Amino acid sequence: RSTLDRDMAAVRVAVVGGGPAGLFTAHYLLKNNPRVLVDVFERLPTPFGLVRSGVAPDHSDVKRVTTQLDAVLGDKRCNFFGNISIGKDLALPQLQENYHAVVLAYGAASDSTLGIPGEDIKGMLSARAFVGWYNGLPELADLDPILDTDTAVVVGVGNVAIDVSRMLLCPHTHIASTDMAGHALAALQRSRIRRVLMVGRRGPLEATFTIKEVREMTRLPGVQPDLVSADYVLDESEQAYLAQQRPKQRLFSLLRDTAQLPPSPDATRTWQLRFRTAPVALQPHSADPSRVGSITLQHTSLQGSLPGRTAALTGAPWSVDCGLVLRSVGYKGVPIDPAVPFDARRGIVLNTAGRVQGQTGLYCSGWIKRGATGIIATTMADANQTADTMLADIAAGSFDGPARPGWEGLRSQLTGPVVSYADWKKLEAHETAEGARAGRVSDKVTSVSRMLSLIGAQP
Repeated sequence: RSTLDRDMAAVRVAVVGGGPAGLFTAHYLLKNNPRVLVDVFERLPTPFGLVRSGVAPDHSDVKRVTTQLDAVLGDKRCNFFGNISIGKDLALPQLQENYHAVVLAYGAASDSTLGIPGEDIKGMLSARAFVGWYNGLPELADLDPILDTDTAVVVGVGNVAIDVSRMLLCPHTHIASTDMAGHALAALQRSRIRRVLMVGRRGPLEATFTIKEVREMTRLPGVQPDLVSADYVLDESEQAYLAQQRPKQRLFSLLRDTAQLPPSPDATRTWQLRFRTAPVALQPHSADPSRVGSITLQHTSLQGSLPGRTAALTGAPWSVDCGLVLRSVGYKGVPIDPAVPFDARRGIVLNTAGRVQGQTGLYCSGWIKRGATGIIATTMADANQTADTMLADIAAGSFDGPARPGWEGLRSQLTGPVVSYADWKKLEAHETAEGARAGRVSDKVTSVSRMLSLIGAQP
């Protein structure tokens, strides 16, 4: 094959996952090599992943990234194929047969557990599920969390833990005009929860939430922050560590200052934050043993040196009455195919700079590549790295073999409706119009069957 022929031949890339990781990877590939053609496969009829189903409804500034992501899908060299689950509707080897390269960017569909007695009782939920419920993720629309209780406990001290705490405590006016799912908006308006207790096994220096999230909690109308000043007394080694951590210094100062605030006479709800506190068991409700009635907690002592300290249980346990417990201790990825090397402990595909180990033409990006950490900017940088790896392989002639049919080689193997980019724009217009009628940003459709009916998607 001549150099000219090679330069003009299409390199067909399939991206598994229509969220930020997949779409930013597609963007960098399309921008930097005119030979690349990208097909994005998404299990839902809707794109944008956790920007749609994970970002808090009141964080409209973060959601603005959908403008960039939508531009990728609108590129003439990119196709969107929604309502296709890889591993169910199509097998990964089918993609590999029809594309030169496949990028796994399907995120983290599971979460870490606490491993304590009673964790399977009604009223104990993962924060991941709760977030999906209030953001309108179709498979979680019927979650029905217990909200007819005075106290909720959130286990974890990351941004997701803060998000769910804020959604439980904020006044209805704070979220009424957002794109929160209608069923969640109505349920939270009826909620009886007046206290949220957040607990973390280690200390404030190990907390992973950001200052922006904490500041939002301290400014919620009608909510009294309840922090313990003793949590913010540091020994010499902690002070030395903090002196080298500029972002943590600002966060620590905010927490310490908040702990010293006097009670507000106007507060009707309380946000409590306790460090060096671990859950050890969940107990059933005395009147209804099928649901949680209390959580048993125990103090911890921190061992080792920062930033890798471990927490050991110490002292006598005590119980807190509660009707809802949200576990927010990390999302985890799941394997997509037995042939893909996978680290089950970390929940990631084994890779080097995005190139899947021991595989030709298989790559990964985002949380399934590095673990469920970071923000949108982190995902952008991560996607750029994977794209750079792929672009180097293209330049080295790794995909100079026979042409691949791409979508044309797969469409006859599908039996269900397939959602195109044009279909998605039709659904988006419907949600925006319905939202406008109700004075809201958007009114999300939370049923896949209704989505398909509204857009008239065909096999």
